[in-house]
Amino acid sequence: ERAASLRALSFWKFATPKFSVGRVTSLAEELKQTWMPLDVYGRIYVAQEGINAQVSVPARSLAPFLRSIRSHEFMKDTPLNIEPEIHYGKPLSAMFPKLHIKIRNQIIADSNKE
Repeated sequence: ERAASLRALSFWKFATPKFSVGRVTSLAEELKQTWMPLDVYGRIYVAQEGINAQVSVPARSLAPFLRSIRSHEFMKDTPLNIEPEIHYGKPLSAMFPKLHIKIRNQIIADSNKE
């Protein structure tokens, strides 16, 4: 695996109304199927309340990754925090070990106990 130029991105969005349990599972699988071929690495939490993602994307895959977000009914208007290009001197997997898409009870940890 060769060193890569990467773009780090983060985003989150609350679902209104909240997702069903089935929709959470299908969204997590959909994202995995779409983003793994693009060599997206990072961690994504999907919950009934929405999505929270911190990922790195190879510069060569940035355009198709952004198209996948902008064409997705739920995420199309989500504000994205896109960092400047990083010329990472290590293999892609060194920044994040792999793509982790986890189903959680919440997308943002807080001290509220429900």
